[in-house]
Amino acid sequence: MRDTQTDLFYGTSGPRSAKIVIVGEAWGRDEAYLKRPFVGASGKLLDQMLSAAGLSRASVLCTNVVAQQPEGNDLARLCIPNKATKGLEPTHGLYLDHDLAAGRERLLQLLNKLQPDLIIVCGNWPLWALCPSATKISTQKGVKLPSGIIKYRGSQLYSETLERATPVLPIIHPAATLRDFSHYFTTVHDLRTRAPLAQLGLWDEPSSYQFQPKPTYEQTMNYLNRLLAVPHHLVLDIETIAQKYISCIGFSCHKEEAICIPFFYYEGGSLVAYWTPKEEEEIIFKIREVLEHPKIRVIGQNLLYDWQYLERLWNIKPRIYWDTMIAQHLLYPGTPKSLDYLSSLYCNHHVYWKDETQEWKTSELDAERLWTYNCKDTRATFEIAMEQMGIIKAKNLDELMSDQIDQSLMALEMMARGCNVDIKERNSQAAQLRIELSKLEHLLLEMMPEHLRGPKPWFESPVQTMTFFYEWLGLPPQIHRKTLRPTADDTALNRLKLQVPWLNLLFETLADYRSTKVFLSHFYEPPLSLGNRVRCSFNTAGTETFRWSSSATGFGEGTNMQNIPKGTED
Repeated sequence: MRDTQTDLFYGTSGPRSAKIVIVGEAWGRDEAYLKRPFVGASGKLLDQMLSAAGLSRASVLCTNVVAQQPEGNDLARLCIPNKATKGLEPTHGLYLDHDLAAGRERLLQLLNKLQPDLIIVCGNWPLWALCPSATKISTQKGVKLPSGIIKYRGSQLYSETLERATPVLPIIHPAATLRDFSHYFTTVHDLRTRAPLAQLGLWDEPSSYQFQPKPTYEQTMNYLNRLLAVPHHLVLDIETIAQKYISCIGFSCHKEEAICIPFFYYEGGSLVAYWTPKEEEEIIFKIREVLEHPKIRVIGQNLLYDWQYLERLWNIKPRIYWDTMIAQHLLYPGTPKSLDYLSSLYCNHHVYWKDETQEWKTSELDAERLWTYNCKDTRATFEIAMEQMGIIKAKNLDELMSDQIDQSLMALEMMARGCNVDIKERNSQAAQLRIELSKLEHLLLEMMPEHLRGPKPWFESPVQTMTFFYEWLGLPPQIHRKTLRPTADDTALNRLKLQVPWLNLLFETLADYRSTKVFLSHFYEPPLSLGNRVRCSFNTAGTETFRWSSSATGFGEGTNMQNIPKGTED
């Protein structure tokens, strides 16, 4: 009998001299039967993705965090519930039972023995085992569990729990890709572009990156003047405070350089100006000259946001040439468009960084983290834009891209202008809607037996609404098309009308209540902007169909103007 606790190669497959190790989470049914990793449906998909990326399954060693099949194929079953952890010490935030603790320890021993060039981790559990700082711990169903793979996939990390810092590449687990096949293409990309870098010794961030997160007045003015002397493609990115101020602005005109010009930081809980009033005035005037210069091509990521702050606070209207979010929307409609996702696709070196400024409100020293973060944003945006420009040109989409930018400029002008509002009429109609809403609330309350009423109206809580429908009334549960979970949304109500027509009065009253509430909150109660005008942010890259979407502005004004409830004659 093999000692499954001490045999380091138990449950593995592949050559023991392999320079690439793939670590999964645990066995599924097929793996448990054959005592080998990745032999079921997810294993076949992994083989396909490796092949598509130019790698061979026969050349890598595969293993798991634990060489066994947890109950229900759920590794959470090998964690100790929170209510039973008193007096226990967590392992990187998790409370492990004996099997999971032993599996993790054996995995570390195996990797220390092999010392591979690269470890590919599939899913949250191996990411936690090797890179705990890249993992977020949260409680789900009374147990602490890891997450983070979606953020960190494609990142060039190093192991934190091995004797030797070893390159680690996180990818989405093949089982998750079976459930959402859109992950297939990003996984192949991650494997194809990142794995060779580890084997070539090119895993580290380039030492040539030059950031200026805390420039002097002279350095700032010299940089801006140089831009005017020799016009460039110029990336712009701002950071804001409390929907009121621009805290800093970043610029980059090269994929290895960036500067952040600060304006405020926190000291003792209060905002402190970085410059003297005279210096700030001169810097802002120079920034306006740069951003409105006819020969400077302004680039950004989601400039719809930056533009509205610059226009409102500094009366600057940047001459937008390129937006990486819009370019991604044009190239691959329906795919994610966040900066970190684009970095994972287009940047030569990528490590997820977007959580680095969650807490910076204590001192200038902490604010420097924000300014460095801003430099990272602008540098990455420049590299992304240059790559996108080549792809757009190769696909002959230059005219369409230009048209998309023209549309975004028109949308920004619409937002800046806004619409005038008759305050007296607005208030009068809002009062009428509140009366109608009160009537509907009373009617819905009367439909619930008094002994079943809770402290909160049942129709205001999705959970209570589903409890009322599917448990107390015994109605057939309606399943959400995307989440595959029970729902009581408007689509569910329309289905229930057909299935349980004798309750149509209940469904129609609830639908009227929801529509009236939305109409009141979206069109009569949103805060107005300067001059009693309603201003909304219009996003030309918001939907797969290229239909514009709308929302509140960066200042919290305005509303979502699409999908206006049509109401009824009554």
